Amino acid sequence: MPGYVIADVTVTDPETYADYRALTPGSIAAFDGRFLVRGGEHEVIAGGWQPGRLVLLEFESPARAAAWYDSPAYVEARAIRQRASTGHMVHLEGDGAATGGGLYLIHRGASAESDIDADSVAAHGGQVLSSGRAPAVKEGSWPDGRMTVLEFDDRAAAEAWRESADAGRLGGEAVLVEGA
Repeated sequence: MPGYVIADVTVTDPETYADYRALTPGSIAAFDGRFLVRGGEHEVIAGGWQPGRLVLLEFESPARAAAWYDSPAYVEARAIRQRASTGHMVHLEGDGAATGGGLYLIHRGASAESDIDADSVAAHGGQVLSSGRAPAVKEGSWPDGRMTVLEFDDRAAAEAWRESADAGRLGGEAVLVEGA
């Protein structure tokens, strides 16, 4: 099962943050991780969440995500990020591996397990990466509740799914964000 890392970051010192951005890809690759989202354009589609810079990482397992987070290379990078930004970071167990689609839906704050129908998402050109799981908060705060992460090939697929009855059951807060 893959492990995902989601960060919502507000950059306060762009020059110092550039140093962090230079260090991070190597630390992620060393743990076989990859960027799915790296500060892409986003659109709030439900609730009042107004994220800053969104990042979505994928690792082959939650253990690899945790090992990356605690690695000496990332501890060094993290210290730079924390001087140059404020934000929140969570780790999330996955249900399926990403294909590298063009658009991601990140949903947070559901009060009960998600009943998203994977077949409905697939019928609209998407897939479920993580559904109805409680995140492990690593930094900052995060609303209570569960999270769902979906991947779509493109905006048209995501918009088609958003019109489905399945999407109407989400509740909470959600954003659509462009892939890396």
